[in-house]
Amino acid sequence: MTTDSLHMKTSSPSSVPATQPDTMQMAFSHSRVSDFKSSMPSISMLLPRDTINASRPQPIAAARWRIMLPWGICGNLRLAEIVFHGEVLGCSHPDVVARRPVAVLFDEAADLGESLIHSQNGLAFDLKNAYHGNRSLVLNPSRNTASAKADPVYRGPQYVHTLPNWDFEIVERPQPGQYRYVQLACRGTLQTKSIGLHLTGSANETVDLVAGALPVNPSSTVRQLAADVPTEWQVFKVDLWEAFRKKPVRLQAMSLSCAGGAAWFDQIVLSQTETNLDGIRQ
Repeated sequence: MTTDSLHMKTSSPSSVPATQPDTMQMAFSHSRVSDFKSSMPSISMLLPRDTINASRPQPIAAARWRIMLPWGICGNLRLAEIVFHGEVLGCSHPDVVARRPVAVLFDEAADLGESLIHSQNGLAFDLKNAYHGNRSLVLNPSRNTASAKADPVYRGPQYVHTLPNWDFEIVERPQPGQYRYVQLACRGTLQTKSIGLHLTGSANETVDLVAGALPVNPSSTVRQLAADVPTEWQVFKVDLWEAFRKKPVRLQAMSLSCAGGAAWFDQIVLSQTETNLDGIRQ
């Protein structure tokens, strides 16, 4: 289980009872507690009689937590209550936590791989053809289809298709940790008819940034980056505040698409201002 997009820290020591240990992992023992006459004891019998006061909790700040079970344990394990004592700090992306003016969505890191590259969707890392550094993302249509789309892997009914650590605030006048502009580099081949970058907010607001042919019946807001697909690397910059119809959005997902031929994507970043993008490779 993960919180995925929220960054938390523990609260200061207080007299309020707290669970212990205050760590990122919890382990359960095989040990036999007692014998019950009935085959299915009441859940209340398994709850602790007393709470434990956390007089000196170990402070943590993290976006994910997990429960570790010893090998071989199975069946009828019920968690009555799991409580985090602390404060929600907001988006857990490292660039947001550090209040940087530019947040890197993709460049040299491979963190998007576990979320976007799956189910043989045609997306892969290209280590020989990059706009910046040594790595780009390449999307190839399969032999049986003329188009391809890479959506984030489905993470259950609560997180749906969101990306881990993504909860970027898009606003008109960004403060530290907030953003307004997106910039990306992309290219295709002579056969590529369109390249698309699709950004989705927490309320399912979607903006499609498209180079080349526009979709026939768009189901979201579409911004055309260029009338033709560039066959060499080209950089595009978009005002997301304007693209999302001048409404604040919490950006939580991104998809990539292409039609007719392959498409490459590189150095996708968010920025507070257009000036902040001057230091990004042009």
